[in-house]
Amino acid sequence: MMQHRFRQDPAATGTFGLAVLETIALSPGLDTLRRTLVLKGGAALLLVYGSGRATRTDLDFDVRTSDLLTEPMFLQLMAAMRGEWNAAYAVGQRPGKFEEFDDAINVGPIAFRNSRTGASGSALLQVSRRKVPPYLSNFITEPKLKGVGGREFTFPIMPLELIAAEKVFRSISTKGPFLTDLYDIGYICDRPDLNHSNVDSTFRSICDDERQKLARDKNEAALKDLAETTRKAKTPSDLFRDDRVLDDHVKLDKAKARIAAGVRYVSKLAGIGRSVEH
Repeated sequence: MMQHRFRQDPAATGTFGLAVLETIALSPGLDTLRRTLVLKGGAALLLVYGSGRATRTDLDFDVRTSDLLTEPMFLQLMAAMRGEWNAAYAVGQRPGKFEEFDDAINVGPIAFRNSRTGASGSALLQVSRRKVPPYLSNFITEPKLKGVGGREFTFPIMPLELIAAEKVFRSISTKGPFLTDLYDIGYICDRPDLNHSNVDSTFRSICDDERQKLARDKNEAALKDLAETTRKAKTPSDLFRDDRVLDDHVKLDKAKARIAAGVRYVSKLAGIGRSVEH
């Protein structure tokens, strides 16, 4: 087992995530993972849509088949990556493991170190047990991506509309809101290829399914607090605790503008009061 004593390299987490997708897409023996997993969330925004948020420690997936996913499949994935990435369960204070819950499977943390560049860190793979509903499966795309070594491959990606709707829902649920989600929402809602009507209908479908997890009143106040935090921020670390979270080309002012846009979008879509303008 690899000792998990590495300095987390924010830029490397995205590169490692891309390597995970490339390995699943191109390695023999991973057929079940390849036909089942659909990438979503912040990792999809970073790796496919170029959101500019460099730190991405988790890879989030939905499933589109009823295939049973087992720990040996993910161990085989890690084994397939060991040539360049030395990927293995982390050991130490937070050891990696395979955990099954009613609604999800967690794999990791997976510690990694690139044998060529020395980049290191850890990542968690999170797989929702909820199968992609038929009305969304038609919108799944398989864009052509370029792997770490330059090889081209395709991988199933959830549509922007679902990613946005899930992040808006989390912002008014018992788990949220989070500045990183608001940043991502602000990035998504400004894209010309976003279908806002589909975001609205998907968001309302999620609310109907997960009504018990809503916390609108609490999060209306929390959104206002985060808007105030954003306005006062002097450095990226005031927002994300680590000034390396953002890619170099995403400066503080742009980050603050995206978060403010995210607050406005959540407030409007969720109907929880007026947003706080800059």
